[in-house]
Amino acid sequence: MKLAAVIFLAACAHGTAFAQVVTLTLPDVSVARFEPGCVVRLPSANRSSRIEVRLSPFSAAGRVELYLDEMRLVTHSYSQSDSLVLVADAVEPAGLLGDGEQVLQAVRFANTRETLGEWRLRRWNAPFVEASKSTRDGRAPDLRIDEPAGVAFVFLTRPPTVLVKGSVLTPGNVLVKIAGTEVKLSASGRESNFAIELPLPVDLKEIEVYAQDRENGATRQLVLPVITASRPR
Repeated sequence: MKLAAVIFLAACAHGTAFAQVVTLTLPDVSVARFEPGCVVRLPSANRSSRIEVRLSPFSAAGRVELYLDEMRLVTHSYSQSDSLVLVADAVEPAGLLGDGEQVLQAVRFANTRETLGEWRLRRWNAPFVEASKSTRDGRAPDLRIDEPAGVAFVFLTRPPTVLVKGSVLTPGNVLVKIAGTEVKLSASGRESNFAIELPLPVDLKEIEVYAQDRENGATRQLVLPVITASRPR
């Protein structure tokens, strides 16, 4: 597979539920950013021809390389402001990612070799992206999405607002943010329910649901696609 990588400049201004020194984005699939240690599950139908890893100037000190399944991606770099973005582009239609599990690493070479971030990329048959990160103190919170049905918004005509509704299935002190806004949880037995109505701009393509266990730091992200379907003829 022929791979090329370029580095372009980007300000880390994307509104996510967390701020990380190193984050991964797969822009052909989602604009969401995934923190190191995540297992990222991607819809099997999506191809990804670009990988982006954002770094702070401190993280980027020395030489930073990207490795996909132990294969180094050829890169060059430049920086601007307070961020550096490593971008690996595929030159073939099949894209960068295959059908099986793959491991992506950002590695810094200075006095020693240091892994700045590692992500496991997997395929599944669901229509949405999910990323989960467990810690040594606990597993990622479990979520159930009741609205939208099928965990994806599909419209013939886009409404002005949408409802996101679901439950946290894991007991404990869990923070939930939807589209960057913290939502209130209401206890119902062993579950904690949430619901929020959001505006739906015409250019919005996804809504991110983010959950973090406040006690152990484990996280789960669900990226719900917003699709405008064509009317049947």
